[in-house]
Amino acid sequence: VDLGVGRQHPRPADHPDVETARAVLQQLMADAGEGYGEDYWWFGTDAPHLARTTTGGVVIGFGPGEEELAHTTRESVPLRHLGLARQGYAALLRAFLGHNLGQGAG
Repeated sequence: VDLGVGRQHPRPADHPDVETARAVLQQLMADAGEGYGEDYWWFGTDAPHLARTTTGGVVIGFGPGEEELAHTTRESVPLRHLGLARQGYAALLRAFLGHNLGQGAG
């Protein structure tokens, strides 16, 4: 998993929102026996636009699949990655919006 934003609009690694996302995703990946990494995505995203239009300007990218194949005709995503991404999105929502959010969802 990669945690980052477009090179055009990087955020400090010690930004509180980045630290929260990092802690959540590191724990998720460790629990799943998967590796964790952070980098800037080399492909185009809407991060610079979103950073200008959101409060605080923080955009954190996280998603399933292989970065090298993202947005190409060869892109595919293993089902295991989709499951981890779903868990990661739910964990991030709980961390940022409230601990009881989605607790009943399977």
